[in-house]
Amino acid sequence: MAEAYLILRVTTFHASLLTSYLVEVANRAVQLFFAFVPFGVGVEEGAAAGTLKALGYGASQGVSLAILRRARTVFGAALGVLFAARYCVARPIEAN
Repeated sequence: MAEAYLILRVTTFHASLLTSYLVEVANRAVQLFFAFVPFGVGVEEGAAAGTLKALGYGASQGVSLAILRRARTVFGAALGVLFAARYCVARPIEAN
């Protein structure tokens, strides 16, 4: 909920905690009922756009929220892969 609030606050400048809570509830419900969609492509964006449009915001703000969340997920996964590659790859033994 804090992530949704922060993103909405930065992108719309007039977000409320109730709005971010409702967007988060819609996101969790979509993840529960549409878990069979690979990677949730399009589903999370549609839920965020629909929820925000119903609350009086623009649908584009919902899509922006979902895209920024997905970018955060991709960034975190990439960072994890880099750390794993850095610390889990065997290093060559140095000869003295």
